[in-house]
Amino acid sequence: MDIGVAYAIRGTTDVSGIEKQVASLSQLQWQQRPIRNACFSDRTTHGVTDSILFRHDWLPAYSKRGFKQLQHSIIDWCKRNHRQPHDMLPIMEERNSETRIYTFLDWVHWQHLLIPIISDLASTFESPKGVLTRAALVKLKAGATIPIHQDAQRMAQISHRIHIPINDCPDCVYSIGGQEFSMKQGNIYDFNNRWDHGVQNRGSVDRINLMLEYLPEPEWVYPTPLLLTGNA
Repeated sequence: MDIGVAYAIRGTTDVSGIEKQVASLSQLQWQQRPIRNACFSDRTTHGVTDSILFRHDWLPAYSKRGFKQLQHSIIDWCKRNHRQPHDMLPIMEERNSETRIYTFLDWVHWQHLLIPIISDLASTFESPKGVLTRAALVKLKAGATIPIHQDAQRMAQISHRIHIPINDCPDCVYSIGGQEFSMKQGNIYDFNNRWDHGVQNRGSVDRINLMLEYLPEPEWVYPTPLLLTGNA
């Protein structure tokens, strides 16, 4: 969302629990379910990242291959990459006036650490109908660069992009609208992804952020999530 400035700090949150859990992950675990790189992110800009995906919005209009269901898009990617799809498929679907939101298996394992952080974020908005549309841990490898770009999808116009640094990585430099800065661990950054932006990790430590998107005022929210049986 274009918030009128490069970024705003909405507050702080305790990331010590999730930092400890992240530190125990192997590279194999980071790459176990590459759902975000498979179906959501642009590999020309985000191919240098690894991620653990918890929630993501999706509509048929997002599909470059013309799929009507997200599950079919994931299954197609898995077939082309010679792997089984069962642990990559969503386990729950939620609907609102703007999009559909899918929850994935890793949410089950991480929710006890995520929910307090998400509650801290939600408390900074005066929007009782607000919806979390995306959630992922994203690792930008040491020495890697995400080139300057803009997020052009429709949800980028109406949702707040939030970054919360999980580890201390002062040599990771962000650029938004030509303004460069580093993020501090535990701060809640409202990140203007509608301006030209990019990231350079100039240090020797992988940068790990919790990336969230928050839709503050959907016109309606379907009251009951749909459990997608057989996908987990």
